[in-house]
Amino acid sequence: MTPASIDDAAKALREGTTTCVTLARAALARIEALQPETNAFLTVAADAALARAALLDRELAAGRDRGPLHGIPYACKDNIDTAGVRTTVGSRFFANRIPAADAAVIERLAAAGAVMLGKTNLNEFAAGTSGKNMHFGDVRNVWSSAHSAGGSSSGSAVAVASGMALAALGTDTGGSLRVPAACTGIVGLRPTFGRVPIHGVFPRAESFDVVGPLARTVRDCALLLDALAPGGDFAADIDAGIAGLRIRDVREIAMPDAFDYEMLIEIMLFEFHRVLGEEFRACRNPDEVFGPVVCANLRRGQKITEAHYRLALEARDKQSAAIRAVFDEIDALVTPVLPAPTPRLDAPAEEFDRQRKYMIPFSGAGVPAISLPCGTAEGLPLGMQIVAGRGCEKLLLRIARAFESTHGGGASP
Repeated sequence: MTPASIDDAAKALREGTTTCVTLARAALARIEALQPETNAFLTVAADAALARAALLDRELAAGRDRGPLHGIPYACKDNIDTAGVRTTVGSRFFANRIPAADAAVIERLAAAGAVMLGKTNLNEFAAGTSGKNMHFGDVRNVWSSAHSAGGSSSGSAVAVASGMALAALGTDTGGSLRVPAACTGIVGLRPTFGRVPIHGVFPRAESFDVVGPLARTVRDCALLLDALAPGGDFAADIDAGIAGLRIRDVREIAMPDAFDYEMLIEIMLFEFHRVLGEEFRACRNPDEVFGPVVCANLRRGQKITEAHYRLALEARDKQSAAIRAVFDEIDALVTPVLPAPTPRLDAPAEEFDRQRKYMIPFSGAGVPAISLPCGTAEGLPLGMQIVAGRGCEKLLLRIARAFESTHGGGASP
């Protein structure tokens, strides 16, 4: 069995009651057992993981300790480049793509001593929140195989929720970390835009995209962010509590007037078309090569003019300023993650589109947000979103940890 948290694993390693290889073998055994049920992974790098773990055991024995992530097995979303390991971006178009170099975040986790287990399934090109993929199969939620695991970082979330990995990397454009975290009962953190490097991550919408952690606990997310964005000391003082902070429910603040959901979607789709439009138009039969969501996104993006995009960027700047100004009056916002319970996998597309309602405006404003479990309903997890001002991840994590310590964290599937 894998430990319950990174902290538990780190303690066992340093007490000598487990080894890096033992942790990796346990994770790989769970992947082998649960992959047929969940379809969470697209590629498992078992040999490389075990070799890496053995090296890290030798380092510990020699007195070299890389820190709290030393020997910790993690999963990686398959739109993040990994040298020599297939990176498909969830698309048939890149089914055999093997990057020559690691993404910056992979390099940082390697330096921190983490062990990469493999690459996780996702919505094609990270487009959507359903966890469905026509090329590689849908990801199944370990809470209920009939329900969505969320997206687009669906495989990463399921890997953590099921104990196949102690942590995972995902990406978030308009909710792709927070939605699957909510659907699977774990913690997902979207950092401030620009906080974590995105070099080597296949773009969805460059002015929204971030990389962030998924984990079982708030502190584990903080430890991961410490490695992804060195110098922030995000885990320090995480248990300081919330005395004196100003927190309000979003319904008590006149923020909805600042939200222009469709304008933000148009910016995203223009930028997505700028990435893939040329390849899409060059395809003789694009509907056979790309999935329906990607095709619809690219066709809509193609109709958006450069002039309209520039005007939308100006409008977003005003909207973002209005949202960020709220944090001059309060320290954090509390909202739902999803507007309705976790949908079934066979729910209509419109239901999945609505899932980003409470997330995209904060993505556009570039502020940090975290999804954490806050209970269950009808046997499925519920997620709460906490949002803070730009650069305020330490405060955000402190608030989330205070809630988690009071409410006992998430339930297990």
